[in-house]
Amino acid sequence: MYAPALEEMYWAKKGEGAFKNGVALPLKVNSTPEKIVTVVASKSHLSEETQAFIENVRSSTEVLHFSSRGSSLKVCMVAEGSADIYPRLAPTMEWDTAAADAIVRESGKMTYQYATTLSLDYNKENLLNPWFVVTKRF
Repeated sequence: MYAPALEEMYWAKKGEGAFKNGVALPLKVNSTPEKIVTVVASKSHLSEETQAFIENVRSSTEVLHFSSRGSSLKVCMVAEGSADIYPRLAPTMEWDTAAADAIVRESGKMTYQYATTLSLDYNKENLLNPWFVVTKRF
């Protein structure tokens, strides 16, 4: 069976940083978010709340770019700096986010519970994640 070569490999080690293809993250930093912001979100899980969130971001910048990829890759895009923010205002489980969340945290960014500055927690009795936003650290 043919398996294509991986073109993007992300990993992190606690206290040592996050990496994409061996290069430390973030790869770039948006120094002008008032001019251009890149938002990543799911087209298939684009709730009314997510659309409202994106429109709010759009009102605070001159240009808003939108991209959609798999959930973990969206988190990694924020970690590497190719995206500025990832709102997830729809259900996910801990196993959907844990690996990518480790990468984003080690890159110096954070996954926050929606509308708070509390980080996303793991190993809860109920494994359902609250809504969250992945972005720079506050």
